[in-house]
Amino acid sequence: MSGPSQLAASVESLAQEFDGHEATWEDLDDRKRRPIDSALRGIDAEASECVRTAVLANEHVALRRRFKAFALAHTPPSFYRDHADRVRPIGRHALADGLDSAYAVRSSYVHRLKQLPDVVISERYFAETVNDGQRTLLSFQGLARVARAVILEFVSRQPRIESEPHDYTREHSSMSVGQWAASVWMGNPAAVTPNNGRAWLEGLLEQLAEHMLSPSSTATLNVRESVAAVVKLLPNLEARLQLPYLAAYFILNAVLPPDGRLPDLEELSERYGRKLEVASPESMVLMSILERTPPWSLDDGAAALDKHLSRRSHENGYRFPWIFDVAMSLSLAERYRTSGQTQMARERIALTIESFPGHVELEVLEQSLDPLVPIDWAGIIAPGLRRYEGNAESSAP
Repeated sequence: MSGPSQLAASVESLAQEFDGHEATWEDLDDRKRRPIDSALRGIDAEASECVRTAVLANEHVALRRRFKAFALAHTPPSFYRDHADRVRPIGRHALADGLDSAYAVRSSYVHRLKQLPDVVISERYFAETVNDGQRTLLSFQGLARVARAVILEFVSRQPRIESEPHDYTREHSSMSVGQWAASVWMGNPAAVTPNNGRAWLEGLLEQLAEHMLSPSSTATLNVRESVAAVVKLLPNLEARLQLPYLAAYFILNAVLPPDGRLPDLEELSERYGRKLEVASPESMVLMSILERTPPWSLDDGAAALDKHLSRRSHENGYRFPWIFDVAMSLSLAERYRTSGQTQMARERIALTIESFPGHVELEVLEQSLDPLVPIDWAGIIAPGLRRYEGNAESSAP
């Protein structure tokens, strides 16, 4: 990156906390995005896209405005007095235009690879400001002095402390930071809280994946006390917080041997079973593990699965072990196959390969797909996969 762009970027970096604007649609705060999405519900796709494009355009304008407002707010009066004995120093009224042009020039250079104006970077020009048509541009020298003044003013306004607390233990080369394995905390009833359902479902699937893929695994699911806490908590939760706990309960009950089944199955199935009849990450992973045909349509299943996979890294998304994401994808492909839509099954398998590369078994399936042969996700992912004992049909809602 060139000098002028680096200077503009340095000021922009400090301005990130200057207001609450975000840059892209998907990264917008849910409080800003959801009302617009709700208002656009029922409007045709083309009109909705036009609205979102307009919103994004305004967000870009807001970024430029934030950069300019931050720099102006942190340009002290001394900037126009001290060390201002330059060739054509920029004045207060012209600074807003100069900053606006600097941001535009920097964006064109970084995002569209447009060459910086010669009058900005050429060593032949010693003035701090130059004119490019009607625009007032800050030269490299001018932008450098503005950036220096803004950064120094920003630093001078920060709270002053004698010493800053810092945990140096994490800087030791022999230490690393990581998450606790689910087997460590899931057996503790205290981990069953209203907002911990997602972690609980992910933790259960983490342990199941280890058990299913490792023939030598001796892992046991010692969570009966926690399950009792789940059953007690469920009536007090809103529907969206119930789903992960319900899916975890029914999955756990299905994979346990018949003599170890959980209590309250019939009551919970009767009371909450219908909540899992709508396509969602929770219900899809449950139906895939049980190898059951779900009650929702193919279109609803495809839309829910794609949304789940696209939001795996979001705060409100699920990061299931890869085996279960593949299981959901191949289960959907099998539904396409049984409905006679072989081409759609092929496309779903291809998308699964591209989403989870490196598994030869999936590529073999793509090459050898037979419309008359069922797609057995468990046998395809790992031929020696350990299936759980017990009658899954009697263990689910």
